[in-house]
Amino acid sequence: SLSDDIANVRSDIRTLVEDLRRICGNLRPPTIDSLGLGAALQSYLHDWSRRTGIEVVLEIDENFGRLPEAIELSIFRIVQEGLNNIWKHAEASQANVTLKHTSPRMLLISIADDGEGLQKNFNFGELSETGHFGLLGISERVALMGGRLDFQNLNGGGLLVQVEIPHPRVTRPE
Repeated sequence: SLSDDIANVRSDIRTLVEDLRRICGNLRPPTIDSLGLGAALQSYLHDWSRRTGIEVVLEIDENFGRLPEAIELSIFRIVQEGLNNIWKHAEASQANVTLKHTSPRMLLISIADDGEGLQKNFNFGELSETGHFGLLGISERVALMGGRLDFQNLNGGGLLVQVEIPHPRVTRPE
């Protein structure tokens, strides 16, 4: 009947709206705007850990303060892509994310895991062929921000990804 059809359409629209909200939330995490990068990352890492079963620890400089919106979003994306890479490739049980100022205008983002690391003959130029789109995405973002990307296998196993980016002067929280 018509009323059934209308009920079904309504239900489909509701589902669609929920999906869109979720997608938009993933594109621009609402917590970044209101609570800042630290809280947005904390919340994301908590969900990520629950979803993947990989324990993750976040360390952020105490007086981190706020950064320009575009930079906060880029850092969030870099962490997201780094963790996605760990989940897809590393077979890790633990990850560490660290954000700290190495100087008043330089920021270091480290993402480490205890997984398998990269193969000995790893070639950065073949990232997309080997399915490492996360690392590729990170390298593109870092290049756009005029930063440096470095990764190396850790002695005890696992991979350390380090991103250093310059940023405008940070406004300290009042």
